Amino acid sequence: MDQKTLIQAFRAAFSGQLETKASNRDAIAAFLHDEATIIVDDLPYPLDKSGFFDHHDFHEAGLWDKRTLSIIDLTADVYDTADGKAGLLFGRYNFRGKPADAGFRQRPGHVSATCVWDGEIWRALNLHFSPLFAQVLDASPG
Repeated sequence: MDQKTLIQAFRAAFSGQLETKASNRDAIAAFLHDEATIIVDDLPYPLDKSGFFDHHDFHEAGLWDKRTLSIIDLTADVYDTADGKAGLLFGRYNFRGKPADAGFRQRPGHVSATCVWDGEIWRALNLHFSPLFAQVLDASPG
């Protein structure tokens, strides 16, 4: 229930989960709180847990020849609250992929999560994958 266990929980859920359709669905489901809000870098609106898995399954349905999510670095802070422990996680990632019948894609970004310790494991209440390209290229109109 410290910074190290929070980072380990995130890596267990997401490291390698996009390796050529070999998703680790159970680990991701365990990490996400049932009431989680998830923002992914290729949709313009937030998802709940079931919506996230619908979107994940969409990508698993033969759209990619190969894809991988590389976690570059992660930092975490853990705080005592009246109800237990809360954690904030922040890091960088690089999404690389080869869509079926298309060119190659690379998308660097930032990831953040607001998590709670449920007494046994860390669970993300909010998870946000944000592409660096949008933050830089779409920073101001015109």
